[in-house]
Amino acid sequence: MSNIPLVSVIIPAYRHRDHVLCSIQSVLDQTFRDYEIIVVNDGSPDDTRAVLAPLANAGAIRYLEQANCGQSAARNRGLREARGQFVAFLDDDDWWPVEKLAWQLGEFETSPATVLVYGYATAVEAIASPATNLRSQKLVPKGPQCPSGLVREAFLRRNYIQSPGQTLIRRQAVVTLGGFDEALAGADDYDLYIRLAQLGMFQYRNQPALFYRFHVQNASRNVEHMFRVNCLTRKKHLGRFPTPRNASLWLANYQYCNGGYNREFLRAAWHQIVRGDRQAARRLLLRALQIYPFGLFKRNFWSFYLRSFFAGLAPKRDRNINPRAVS
Repeated sequence: MSNIPLVSVIIPAYRHRDHVLCSIQSVLDQTFRDYEIIVVNDGSPDDTRAVLAPLANAGAIRYLEQANCGQSAARNRGLREARGQFVAFLDDDDWWPVEKLAWQLGEFETSPATVLVYGYATAVEAIASPATNLRSQKLVPKGPQCPSGLVREAFLRRNYIQSPGQTLIRRQAVVTLGGFDEALAGADDYDLYIRLAQLGMFQYRNQPALFYRFHVQNASRNVEHMFRVNCLTRKKHLGRFPTPRNASLWLANYQYCNGGYNREFLRAAWHQIVRGDRQAARRLLLRALQIYPFGLFKRNFWSFYLRSFFAGLAPKRDRNINPRAVS
């Protein structure tokens, strides 16, 4: 590696001591080698420091610590320490395909006006690991069609990037914008994409860029917060109410945000049904209908209703059904 790396990889670490080494290893396994790895321990209460000490002592990573301030603050801390021309963010329980950095850098070489390159993400079970999913890296289906070029209007309508781990970004562009908006923690990445799209072009390649872990418990617990910060992001960029100038974008984003989170609240409600907490399930169901009453006319609502009814008839020990089945 050169003294000044081309790419800075930033990994916030918090309560994932069992997964963070896999995330780091996926960076070390990259076919592209000119990078630095910055791990920011965001006040993790477990033994993350001890787990990472051998890598830090060997100089394989730059290890930083701070009091717990949240993932967006940890990303900003890493960004302030980064030296690379490009910056990549990776969550501490996800991992990359081995050619991720190589092909994304290749896209930048062909387009000087590009500020962000992204591929698609593939969800894996929370207990998965790169070692047990080597075949999946070769067999993953093609991803969705996503926009390239001047994409701000497209991203105002919806967020096409599930995780910052899918992206590679020009560091100076992020620095110019002041990094992540910590007041929008949870939707801070979506807010950043909208702002970045004002500075230059995005390039999308239909190629896997990330394997991310799906945590059912986390999704159920965080759905209300995620809905709130996504609405705040919408308000920040489109205003509270639609105007003749932005009415089309505002309504499209309402459909994306409220309609999309209608499904997320139903999934969270189904998880509570499986756990046997029917009171929590009712609260989440009512919230789903409150934010998107049109959900009454959607098939997924009645699918949830029927599944809930039959789950209520089954013994609790038999309710071993994947809440992601609600779609």
